[in-house]
Amino acid sequence: MKGRFLFSDEQIVSEVGNLYRVREQGITQRFLDNCQAERSDKGNSRSGDWEKVASVPTVVIDKWLAQGIPFYELSPHEILMRLSAENLGAFITTNKRI
Repeated sequence: MKGRFLFSDEQIVSEVGNLYRVREQGITQRFLDNCQAERSDKGNSRSGDWEKVASVPTVVIDKWLAQGIPFYELSPHEILMRLSAENLGAFITTNKRI
């Protein structure tokens, strides 16, 4: 799964005269297993200048942006804390303190 993106699907839904935009993204077990494997593998590696700390799905980023959370301005530590707080720790790809 390395190097592949999981795209989200968007639909317009009409209910009782109102239109809603619904976005969904399928998160496969393979994707979650890959995140877990990366987390396990990094425990034995040296830290470099750049290290992947999480694989945040597009729908999570979109949700945060809609809530006014400036995802692209967050530090890696803030992203990890937010993922943990929202019970989305499966997307974290490191065990190291950031």
